[in-house]
Amino acid sequence: MPVQEAYLRQYVAYSIVERTLVKKIDDGWMLQVQLGGELHALQKQRGGNRTFKSLDKLAALIEELGLGAFEVQLAD
Repeated sequence: MPVQEAYLRQYVAYSIVERTLVKKIDDGWMLQVQLGGELHALQKQRGGNRTFKSLDKLAALIEELGLGAFEVQLAD
C-alpha cells in the first residue's frame, strides 16, 4: 500500500501510525511507517519512494506531521 504525505497526515490524525522508521539508503534517507503491522514507505505523488538528502529535513517533516518519535536504521 503506497503511503503519500496527504494520507500519512490523516493516519497521524487518526493515531493509527504504530511506528516510524528512518532508513539510511544509498542516496539519502527514506521514511517508513508501520500501519497494521506492516511497514510502508512514504511515496512521491507520481510514484516511487520519496527520499531525503538530509536527515534534518526528514526530521523536520516528521515533527511537522506530529509524529512524536522515530527510529533510525543505518544498515539492514
